[in-house]
Amino acid sequence: MYERTDENGKVFTPRVRTSHVEVEIITIQGLVHGYVHLKPEKRVKDELNNTQEPFLAVTDAVLRTDAASPPREVGFLAVNKRHIVSVVPIDEPNYRAGE
Repeated sequence: MYERTDENGKVFTPRVRTSHVEVEIITIQGLVHGYVHLKPEKRVKDELNNTQEPFLAVTDAVLRTDAASPPREVGFLAVNKRHIVSVVPIDEPNYRAGE
């Protein structure tokens, strides 16, 4: 990885561009609506299959535990992958092999 260090010792690394994908996540405790951030050419499925990271990061999340309770908005949420029942990508880019 390319790094640059200035005269004060501050290390600069390249910025990683990500795309944000709107998702609906059904967990064992309720529903999460928000955005998952993906590296280029990656899918939501790739993030879910990454066994080195036990949590899925979701931003601008809206939580609902049941229909009677009001939704709760949070800027960031780490969802334990073991608690996820299903994930529905709302606007995931359609990457095909070889593109």
